[in-house]
Amino acid sequence: MRGHRHRRFNVRQKIQLPVILFLALLSLFMLLYFPARMNDALRDSFRNEVQSLARGVERAMTIALNNADWAAIPKADEYEVSAIALVTAEDGSTFTASPENFVYNSALESVDTLMIAKIPITTEVFSGYVVVVSSTTFINKQVRQLRATVFWAAAITLLLGVLFSMWQASFIVRPLSLLRLAAIKVGHGDLETRVEKSTNDEIGDLAVEFGKMITSVRHAQQSAQEANDELASKNRLLEAERRQLARTLDHLKTTQAQLVQSEKMAALGQLIAGIAHEINTPLGAIRASITNIERALEYTLVHLPALLRILSPED
Repeated sequence: MRGHRHRRFNVRQKIQLPVILFLALLSLFMLLYFPARMNDALRDSFRNEVQSLARGVERAMTIALNNADWAAIPKADEYEVSAIALVTAEDGSTFTASPENFVYNSALESVDTLMIAKIPITTEVFSGYVVVVSSTTFINKQVRQLRATVFWAAAITLLLGVLFSMWQASFIVRPLSLLRLAAIKVGHGDLETRVEKSTNDEIGDLAVEFGKMITSVRHAQQSAQEANDELASKNRLLEAERRQLARTLDHLKTTQAQLVQSEKMAALGQLIAGIAHEINTPLGAIRASITNIERALEYTLVHLPALLRILSPED
């Protein structure tokens, strides 16, 4: 089953959507609240007006009944209402009404288009209620007009809010887009990127600080490059010194080998000299003895014939 992918909103949408949503809710509130409040206010005001009118009708009706002046009984046309009636208290039947075809019914009190006021009346002739009925059509008409006005006002407000949110989003997103582009360039190694301050707010301050950061990074990179170059130079020097030391070591090893060989030859010479000395010492004695023997032999050989002549056979 493939996982759900979350929708990604950019900064412009995140700025516009809350504003549009708020204005839409505000428009809906205005469209529902103000006509309803006006309807309630008009009905309360009109109810009070009808109640006041009913009390006036009750006074006029009391005077007419007490004087038995039937012609003076209030008429609906005189008070600009839908109907005026006398209703008995016992069964709620209509005693008299204007217009004459009007019949009071308690169900009329729940009709939304009618406003009914009942005022108790007690005279020698009649005891019951004065009922004044007036139409609320004009209230409904005014409410519809207000609802239409609020609708257009809400639509215009919503449109202006959308345009304002688009302008505000562009005003905020443009510097952020420039910062994002600069960050991408810096991320690819372009430390020569310039970030200009385009607004005098926190985003502008952020651009300034971002520019300072780029400058610091550029200087740090230059310092690191110089340090690397210096380190490479030192490494080259160390390598040259290492090679020189290696050559010196090889020379020392060769010299040491030569010294060892020389010492060996010197020791061998001393050994040979000792041996020769030891050999020459008896050879000298032998050579001296041989010389003496040779001299004795020569002397003997020289004097031997004479000796032999001296010596006779008898001797």
